[in-house]
Amino acid sequence: MKIHFIFPPLWECDSPYISIPTLAAFLRKQGHDVSAIDLNIKIQNKILDTEELKRTVKYLRELLDSESDEMKRNHIQEVLALTELLDFSVFDQAKKVLKTKKDIKEVVWAKKILEIGRYIYSAQFFPAHFFSNEYAINGKTINTISTLMDIAHQTTTNIFGDYLRQYAEKIANKFDLIGISVASTNQLVAALTLASQIKQKNHSAKICLGGAVLPYMRESICNSPDLFEWFDYIIVGEGETALLKLLEYLEGKCDIETIPNILYVQNGKVLQSQNEVCEKIQMLPVIDYRYIEWEDYFSKERVISYLASRGCYWNKCSFCGLTSNYGQKYRVKNIEQIVTELGKLSCTNQCNHIVFNDEALTAYEIKAISKEILKRGLRIYWSCLCRLDKQHTKEIFQLAYKAGLRIISFGLENGSQKVLNLMNKGIDLHVAQRIIKDSSDAGIWNNIYLMLGFPGEVEEDIQCTKTFLEENQDYIDTLGYGEFRLDGYSKVFKSPEEYGIQVESYSKDYFGPDYHFNYNTGDNRKQITQFEKYLLRFKFNPAYFIGIDLNLLLVNLAHNDKKYIKETINEATPHMKAADLVNNKRLSDLYVKSYVENYKCINRGNAKIYLFYSSISGMSIQLIGDLDIFLDRAKKGVQLQEVVEMYLKKYKDACDHYVVEDFLKKVVLNLNRIGVLSIEERV
Repeated sequence: MKIHFIFPPLWECDSPYISIPTLAAFLRKQGHDVSAIDLNIKIQNKILDTEELKRTVKYLRELLDSESDEMKRNHIQEVLALTELLDFSVFDQAKKVLKTKKDIKEVVWAKKILEIGRYIYSAQFFPAHFFSNEYAINGKTINTISTLMDIAHQTTTNIFGDYLRQYAEKIANKFDLIGISVASTNQLVAALTLASQIKQKNHSAKICLGGAVLPYMRESICNSPDLFEWFDYIIVGEGETALLKLLEYLEGKCDIETIPNILYVQNGKVLQSQNEVCEKIQMLPVIDYRYIEWEDYFSKERVISYLASRGCYWNKCSFCGLTSNYGQKYRVKNIEQIVTELGKLSCTNQCNHIVFNDEALTAYEIKAISKEILKRGLRIYWSCLCRLDKQHTKEIFQLAYKAGLRIISFGLENGSQKVLNLMNKGIDLHVAQRIIKDSSDAGIWNNIYLMLGFPGEVEEDIQCTKTFLEENQDYIDTLGYGEFRLDGYSKVFKSPEEYGIQVESYSKDYFGPDYHFNYNTGDNRKQITQFEKYLLRFKFNPAYFIGIDLNLLLVNLAHNDKKYIKETINEATPHMKAADLVNNKRLSDLYVKSYVENYKCINRGNAKIYLFYSSISGMSIQLIGDLDIFLDRAKKGVQLQEVVEMYLKKYKDACDHYVVEDFLKKVVLNLNRIGVLSIEERV
């Protein structure tokens, strides 16, 4: 049978996602005719084209004359003012940099430029917007099925709608089954839009939805029978055998009840298959990237994702609902098979950068894989995730570094032993400290993940996390940070009273993987905000903060040591040094004139809006306030601290130190994304 896979927007643009190449390889081996497209990268290439953005600006000018909504008019006016500060050739230049360069400074600049392009393109769909990692309306993610379906039906806030309609027209009558894969909730708008458009063109087309995020949303899907107006089938969990059986069902060879891991509708009710399958992964073929058009991606070097195992061998963390994806069964390929497949992938795709996407590799696996790589003389550079298990040793890390291991991401989560025990992480902080140091001493880049806000965490625990960071800052290279999110399939969700939280009531219209809750002991939002400010003090750079992703680091670490990379990052992100100086209230030799090159003022009633742009960092910002005197002095080279003092004096009754700090970070110091900060003008 003919099956066509689609990976819709919105997702990262530097490398292909692993799901479709994996499924395509399996079904091709079974004799099916498989084609696929990464529609995310195709559409983002079109949107971020210079001519398309110029067309957008022309349309925005026309829209401004006819738009009656005051908020949308104001937003369009501000975006148009920003475009007057830009040379539009910079967008094609940024894409060219990403596709031909790997230098961190150049890549970070180019990524920021493209965020401005996304900001401009989104304006016609206000209040919807998209950035590289977010699709939102009024700054909030979309988490009800009614809203998702409404957006899929219309054009006003459907950012990718026109492109999806055009593609639906091309494929609606060509395939026996169309599979749409989603790895994130940010892809749901596009997935629903595409399915609805295909059904409009060909109501009898068979469409199946699948993807890594869906098992965490099983209950939401079961409460949403209307979703099956557009999707005939939804697979939750592993998809290889499920898709194969689905194709057999479409050929009339079996009953639908025999298909594993599938949801479907009968008589208006969502039914779940009672047959669940965990794949024998050692029997699966090598991932097939033949449909990938590598030149489309925003990266000079090819980076390939790989899975040596499925599931988590620990599988006990109280915040995690991974069992909804892979069940209780952990499976891993044998070492010879793993390294053989790595060699084939590297050779077939002319790529020597591999990312292990496993939940965690064991110390034994890292050691054995490294030995086999060295034995075969395979020249690859790789990254992986690991638990902080005592079995990891300095000797294993030294061996792995020789075999090309350059980055390890450790899920530390917290620096308080009490909180780690509540999480059931199985981590001893003394052991963790030793492992992080051993890995760093071996030359490996340590990326540490932290989670704050876990139920039961108090200020004393946050101080423990700070202490851990301070004691180990020489061995932590980057830091991924996030707040606790309530997974609907976690132990915390199932026993909220045990963890001192109350799950908020939610309607059947809710459509999302995690849920809102309240702490019985009060909200710790203030503590978390203070911790985020605290992170600015460190030598290591939170990965989300500087716009540097692990793929970019892997490519650079393949040819340079950690010390050189850190020096390059500091040059690429000068705001880090400046933010540290501001936070500590010390005088700075950093001059504002280096960052604010050009700005435009818009008069709106009694207020003034200033739009700033700097080609050095590719940043823009808007701020309401009477800032002429500060800008004039800044261009003449006033010291940063003097600008702080002038601003505080001017607005001493209108704002506090934190507002000034935000102003400096976002406007003068040019953080890594577009932000908006409003200050009421006071006379």
